Amino acid sequence: MARPRLAVALRGALVRIGQDAADVAVRVYHKAGEDDIFFLAGAIAFNFLLGAIPFLLLLLALAGYVLPRVTPDPERAVVEYLLEHLVVSKAAAEFVRGEVVELLRRRSQVGAIGLVLLVWVSTRMVGCLRSTLREV
Repeated sequence: MARPRLAVALRGALVRIGQDAADVAVRVYHKAGEDDIFFLAGAIAFNFLLGAIPFLLLLLALAGYVLPRVTPDPERAVVEYLLEHLVVSKAAAEFVRGEVVELLRRRSQVGAIGLVLLVWVSTRMVGCLRSTLREV
C-alpha cells in the first residue's frame, strides 16, 4: 500500500518539477525578448569580431619582429602556416603571399596602425559592454 502512494507522490513531484522548469524557461525567453538581449548580444559579438582585425594586424607585426630571429625565411614560414590552415585557390595563395610579404616588410607601420585601431575598438567594446550590462 505504501509503495503505490510513494510512486504517485514521486510522479507528481517530477511533473511539478518539469512544469516549473518549462515555466522558468518560457519566462526567461520572454524577459530576454523584452530586454532586447538578442540584439545586445549581436552588438557585443560584432564588436569582438571588429576587434579581431587590429589584433591580427598587431600579431602579424609582432611576428615580423620575432620570426627573423627564429627562422631564416620568415615570409615563407608565415605564408606556409596560413596556407596550411586556409583552403584557397592558387590565385588567392599568390595574393596572400604578396600581402604577407608586404605586411611583414612594413611591420612597424602595421604594428602602429594595429595598436591604434585596437585601442579604439577596445574603447568601443568596453562602452558597448557597459551599456549592455546596464540594460540587462
